[in-house]
Amino acid sequence: MSQKNLPEHLYISSKIPDKPAPDWTRFVCVSDTHNKVSLKTYNVPEGDVLIHSGDLTEVGKLDQIKTAVDWIKSLPHKYKIVIAGNHDTTLDKPFYEESWNRFHHDKEDADEAINMVRNAGHGIVYLEDESFTIPENGYQIYGSPYTPRFYDWAFNGDRGSFFNEKWSKIPPTTHILMTHGPPSGILDLVASGENAGCVDLLQRIQEIKPLIHVFGHIHEGYGVLEKKWETKNNDDIKSTIFINASSVTRRYKPQNNPIVFDLPPLN
Repeated sequence: MSQKNLPEHLYISSKIPDKPAPDWTRFVCVSDTHNKVSLKTYNVPEGDVLIHSGDLTEVGKLDQIKTAVDWIKSLPHKYKIVIAGNHDTTLDKPFYEESWNRFHHDKEDADEAINMVRNAGHGIVYLEDESFTIPENGYQIYGSPYTPRFYDWAFNGDRGSFFNEKWSKIPPTTHILMTHGPPSGILDLVASGENAGCVDLLQRIQEIKPLIHVFGHIHEGYGVLEKKWETKNNDDIKSTIFINASSVTRRYKPQNNPIVFDLPPLN
């Protein structure tokens, strides 16, 4: 995707201009880093807010969680908003207690893993079906790690009633939505030619129309898409920008640039 085809104030290349004005907020999006990135091998642009949409690790081992958290701590952004993904097995304690031996030779301490991200400090805010409002500007971010069941990994659920209930929790006041996986039909095409996204998530997005939706999970879906919404009541928001921020390729190579967007102060 070339820079000229992107929405205004959104950047996917390694060359990024300054913010339009000092009071704008710069968001830097990554996802699916899978312990494949480091300060030496993966360049993350400076900004005000880092967004990480899950799959911090390969399979959620404690040393992998620590490595991922230490990397995020080292980044300069004031706020670092993080959700888990299906590979972050120890962060889904009920799942891990039942299924740990499918992923690890020895059982790890899920409570320690969760504490490692919940209480990391250094501006890290971990969201699991909850919101965070940026104090300086009022932008409301909602994050959820859940994806439709696929080979029974962490934070999986069955399509239908589970996700109807799950996505109903997303507040209609959400400006920036973070989920691990994509909505159906949007940057969700897998190598087999199938759309792997969540139909129920798409339905909720159509209802609340967030400004931005950031996700990952489907590595080959990396990119940006802006979708215009038909509005009956002349709503202020008439489009949503969808960002698949997967940092690694289908072959788990950290070759996808972080995706950056700038937002003006809220009126």
